[in-house]
Amino acid sequence: MKWIKLSNGKWKPATKNPKEFCYEMTYAFKKKREARRALVWFHCEICKKKYNLKDPCVHHLSDSPEHQKIYAEYQKSLKNESAPTEETFKTKGLYD
Repeated sequence: MKWIKLSNGKWKPATKNPKEFCYEMTYAFKKKREARRALVWFHCEICKKKYNLKDPCVHHLSDSPEHQKIYAEYQKSLKNESAPTEETFKTKGLYD
């Protein structure tokens, strides 16, 4: 798709031919898509909370790089929580 730069610095498509015009690439379409994602609500059985597609819960993230970073941080926090503490190593006189 070819674009024309306007005098005010903005860009517009060079043609309105539907064969060459890709509506999914426009800012208006992306804004509408994000607004629609915010309207769809689901219930997560694991966390017992409601979530939408714009801001999903940790258990229902997509494969996008942004969501994978969030999931990796979540996995690290789970690993840190389940790490053994000093109290688990102490024996409290089991054989006294």
